[in-house]
Amino acid sequence: MRGVGPLLLSTLLLGDAEAAEPGPAEVITLRLTDDADAQAVLRAAAALPGVRPLAVGALPGGGGLIDLGAPPALWDELAALDGVVHVGAPWRPSAKAVVSEGRAGLDLAAWDAGGLTGRGITVAVIDVGFWGWDGAPEELPPDQVALVYGLAGGDPHGAAVAEVILDVAPEVELRLYRVTSAAEFIEALTLAEQDGVDLVCASLG
Repeated sequence: MRGVGPLLLSTLLLGDAEAAEPGPAEVITLRLTDDADAQAVLRAAAALPGVRPLAVGALPGGGGLIDLGAPPALWDELAALDGVVHVGAPWRPSAKAVVSEGRAGLDLAAWDAGGLTGRGITVAVIDVGFWGWDGAPEELPPDQVALVYGLAGGDPHGAAVAEVILDVAPEVELRLYRVTSAAEFIEALTLAEQDGVDLVCASLG
């Protein structure tokens, strides 16, 4: 799996980083300069009273995003930390539609003819929620599927995506990563790479 790079980061920011000031919510995202040490910035931010680290999306070679819980009175001080280029509201991913949870709508003739089952392949599913994933073992067998990042959440979208993958490749192993921000998305990608997954599925917008 290829590493996470600056192009992905700029895509996740969805626009001009200078365009929006932090909103009233106490959860904010620090965007770092390309050469910043994310862990050093996190330590400096966490030393401020009332700051609560939530997620660190560090990019290889420097830079990335950090999610924090922080009182609005500290936002200017956080923005002034070395290595911080912008403070803003977190990007919240949204789920794309799952057209089918079965094989009927898929053209799998060539796939099936090739005897492809996904054996030996591990897939990371990164999504906004996996509600109910552990309640249907006949669809998502616990010996093949594990939630490894975050809580299941209240959205079943990721569980539906996982079911589609197993419908197509019934012997694949799935690792589920639930994310709620761009920083968590990068963190999940980093962990998936460290976990040695072969493919990543992220049906997000």
